[in-house]
Parts: sequence; C-alpha cells; structure tokens
Amino acid sequence: MELSLLESLNFIVSLE
Repeated sequence: MELSLLESLNFIVSLE
C-alpha cells in the first residue's frame, strides 16, 4: 500500500 502517495494527494486536495 502506497499511503505516501495517497497522503500527498489528500494534502494537496486539502489545500485547495
């Protein structure tokens, strides 16, 4: 499981 990628995406979406 690449949680790193998922977390990155979630973080970016959170900023928007």
